[in-house]
Amino acid sequence: MAPAKNMQELADSELASLEQVRSSLSKLWLISALVIGLVLIAQSLSGHYGEDPEPAWKWFLGSVMPTVGVIVGALCYTALDARRLKYVVRRSFLRLCYALSIVYLLLVVLTIAIEPFVAADSFELMRISKYWLAPVQTLVASVIGVLFFKAAPLESSLT
Repeated sequence: MAPAKNMQELADSELASLEQVRSSLSKLWLISALVIGLVLIAQSLSGHYGEDPEPAWKWFLGSVMPTVGVIVGALCYTALDARRLKYVVRRSFLRLCYALSIVYLLLVVLTIAIEPFVAADSFELMRISKYWLAPVQTLVASVIGVLFFKAAPLESSLT
C-alpha cells in the first residue's frame, strides 16, 4: 500500500494537469501575440515603417504565428476529448516550457523596443534578430510540440 501513497504524493507534488498547463500557456502566447500585434498595428498606422510595413509584418508573423498556430490547432484537436482531462505533465517540464516561452516572447518584444537605441533601421534590426530569435524559437517549438501533441494519462505516467 505504501507505493500507491508514494505515487499519489508524487502526483500531487511533481505533476500538473495537462489541460490546465495547456490553457495557461495558451493564454500567455495568445495575449502576448495580441499585444505585440497591436503595437505593430499602431506603428504601421502611424507611419513608423514608412509606406510599406510589409517587412515588419512578415517578421512578426514568422516569429510568433507558427507557435500560436500549433497551440490553437492542438486545442481545437483535443477540445472534445474528455479523456485528456486526466492527463498530466511533470512540473519541471512545465517550468521549462514557461521559461523558454517567456524568454522568447521577451526577445521579440525587445527587438521592437530597442529599435530607437540602435544604429540599424527597423527592418535591418528585424532581419538580424533572427540570429537570436531562431535558436530560442527552435527550442520553444520543441517543448510546445511535446506539450500540445504528446500526452499520457496519470496511470501510465507513474509506472
